[in-house]
Amino acid sequence: MIAFDCDGREVARDSAPWPVTQNPPFRRLSVHGKWICRVRYRSGGTYAGSTFFRGLRAE
Repeated sequence: MIAFDCDGREVARDSAPWPVTQNPPFRRLSVHGKWICRVRYRSGGTYAGSTFFRGLRAE
């Protein structure tokens, strides 16, 4: 997950490796920074695009 400011500059980043054998399939990612205007998230690996979100929060 990458967070950008309003000018498109990266201000924060978080990621987590995900082994195929990991269970349960939950991982917390978070970004913290000033002036975040956009966040981009991408899933990859064997099940690319099969992500479920719970508890999205912007403060």
